[in-house]
Amino acid sequence: MNLKDFQLKWQELVIDSQSEDEGFLNQNLIPAGQLNSVEGFDVYINGYYTRLTESLGEIYEAVWSVLGDKLFFEICRDYILKNPSLSHNLSHYGVDFPYYLSQLALNKKIQNFIPDLARFEKIFYETFHEIQHSKVNFKKEISKLKEGSNFKLNFCSSFRLFESDYEVDEIWKSRHERQMPFPFMGQTKQHLTLYKKNHQISILPLGAVEFSILSKLTSGQSFLESVSAHSDELEPTQIQRLFETISECGFVTECEAV
Repeated sequence: MNLKDFQLKWQELVIDSQSEDEGFLNQNLIPAGQLNSVEGFDVYINGYYTRLTESLGEIYEAVWSVLGDKLFFEICRDYILKNPSLSHNLSHYGVDFPYYLSQLALNKKIQNFIPDLARFEKIFYETFHEIQHSKVNFKKEISKLKEGSNFKLNFCSSFRLFESDYEVDEIWKSRHERQMPFPFMGQTKQHLTLYKKNHQISILPLGAVEFSILSKLTSGQSFLESVSAHSDELEPTQIQRLFETISECGFVTECEAV
């Protein structure tokens, strides 16, 4: 058996531990101590699930806190069974865990806010591991433009937008304190931006209009395109506050005239 075939067979046994091939294990596995090959393989399998569960727990800490140990571990094991690790880097594992949780919520197996809580934790994790860019003097860049001219903004990679029907950031903030199980949570629309500043993650609440404008700007639309959809409800003071927020938070890297 060549190396590729061995790796494929080993992966098959890891993913479906019920299909243990004792002959293959006896031939290719040298267990430690007094264990036979099957027992040694079981130790490896348990370690595999433990490592991936720990990886999920590091990212989705608040979800773990809300669900409690028993349910979280059950959900993780089922997720791992259906989504084996395809990377040597454990930090890449579990990117679609929020979607998996959303399917459980649709089937009424978990509370509806939990997938959004997982999305928030995933975004926070991604933002934390992004490089912090140098702050650009936004007001100075804007002042260089001709009066009334249109422009586009480029945002740093550590900038994220998040919206939810639930105030999940409040659960996340108290993830080490709450006594679970968590009670029913009513719906309250939430708009947030997450960004890295002074090597820390800042979380800033936004109004619905400001959030919509920033969403359009991050998608590549120009300033005039972004605000035109809200021309009937937008006040000059809101634009001023938005500019002040951009300037203070420092998540814009370039202002380009169009």
